[in-house]
Amino acid sequence: MVEVLVRATDSALGVEQDILFTLVEQLPRFRHSGQPGAFRAWLRTVATNRVRLCWRTQNYRLQAPGGSEFLVLLAELEDPQSSLSDEWNLDHQRHVLQSLLQELGQEFEPVTLEAFRRVALLDQLPSKVAQDLGMTVGAVYIAKSRVLRRLREEASELLD
Repeated sequence: MVEVLVRATDSALGVEQDILFTLVEQLPRFRHSGQPGAFRAWLRTVATNRVRLCWRTQNYRLQAPGGSEFLVLLAELEDPQSSLSDEWNLDHQRHVLQSLLQELGQEFEPVTLEAFRRVALLDQLPSKVAQDLGMTVGAVYIAKSRVLRRLREEASELLD
């Protein structure tokens, strides 16, 4: 999602570096409220504020395509109820899930992970998945259950 914001400037690398520098600087001061998504919301706020500051101080207004639409985009990202914030959260969840599945690739057979992906993520019928992968329907359900259990264990340490 940050790339959506920084894409609008010709000096995206400078904005990205500024955001990263600010995150490193501010992270020790971050206090988690205990609410789900608190860190993501804080991260989104820091990113949008830094992009907005760069926009104002470095006179990107003349360079950014979309003109004032860029500021509208920033305001929408700041609103936790907006569709752009929903997209931010969904991107985060996808990234976490993909990272966890990649990590679990060391733990499970490829066919087990494929059965999980197809049933749990792609919403395919277990009978079809079983037929395609040469498994029993029961084995597909077991694969889904085992991978899901491990994902929950791993995710409990990562998700806020």
